[in-house]
Amino acid sequence: MAKAPTAAAKPATVNNLRPFRRSELSLFSTNLQLFYNFGWQGRLLGCHEMENELTPEQKFNAESPETMVPRALLQGRNHEAVIADLMRLDWSPKAARKFVERVDADIKRYQASPESRAALIKECLQEMIGGLIIVFLGVLITILGFFMFAEGYVWIILWGVIIYGLITTHRGHARWRLYRKDILPLAPNK
Repeated sequence: MAKAPTAAAKPATVNNLRPFRRSELSLFSTNLQLFYNFGWQGRLLGCHEMENELTPEQKFNAESPETMVPRALLQGRNHEAVIADLMRLDWSPKAARKFVERVDADIKRYQASPESRAALIKECLQEMIGGLIIVFLGVLITILGFFMFAEGYVWIILWGVIIYGLITTHRGHARWRLYRKDILPLAPNK
């Protein structure tokens, strides 16, 4: 016959909670340190994935993709490595792949013949001028909307169109600035 447990058999703790052991405290402090260093994201993704992420300062100081990607491709890096670099800068995989393929096609056109290089430079200028036209139209419609607003109509601000035009202008200018030169400044020395 088994003995019934007595009150003296249980440890004297509140609500049957026992004090922490030293090994449990060190494990707890290690987990707390990991949480402090990596936050929830680090705990959910795993610490090994956090090593590849860039800090906001590193992302801000990163080289422009319009310069970085042609340099990397001209130095012989494969597309997947360049795409991985862009993804570290918060690019989506689809956008990064499309951008790398466009830059690769531009480099091939630049190197193919003087005629294809001239066509590439013309395309870059058209992109830049098209972006400027989009910005101009966005600002013009916004100003006209302001005068109509003064007469009681709704004021239309086309900030999305203006930003799209500025981005297109910048992209065209960056491409034109790179490909207008006789020798690519990013090419490795021969």
